[in-house]
Amino acid sequence: MHTTAYWLTIPAPLLQSLPFSSEEKVNGLFGLAYLLHHVSPLFMMCDLHDVGVSVGDNLTGESVPPRDIPLRVATFEENPVFIEPDFEPNIFIYDNYPGGIGLSPALFDLEKDLLRHGLKTINVCPCQEGCPSCVGPSRETGRQAKQVAQEILRGLLEE
Repeated sequence: MHTTAYWLTIPAPLLQSLPFSSEEKVNGLFGLAYLLHHVSPLFMMCDLHDVGVSVGDNLTGESVPPRDIPLRVATFEENPVFIEPDFEPNIFIYDNYPGGIGLSPALFDLEKDLLRHGLKTINVCPCQEGCPSCVGPSRETGRQAKQVAQEILRGLLEE
């Protein structure tokens, strides 16, 4: 769909520096996408269904399968791109309307607030491994998704 979007690039050095397995990093990436998708409407003053989320590879420009969040372990095993040291993912928050209606580009100016609010959401959530209130249900997001997403946000806010 041709539309407008905000994107967040996770630098490869940050992703590689995390003390987690490749699978856990991917789970955290998709957990972070889930979190930002659910937090961003607060900043755009819209409904959750007005925006969509997708994850892509910054180097190739390709969408990272599957298109539906969250990633399933079986797909991870079939897609070795996540193991490559130069993998630099983008999380896209896009207007869920053909042509876009101008919602998501506003997030560029609000990025630090969005990231801080996302980190606060994870920090105050009482769950241990993930739930629908933060990075998504742990049975869907996988092992360590909450901790990895938290570390990614910390790293992004330190830059």
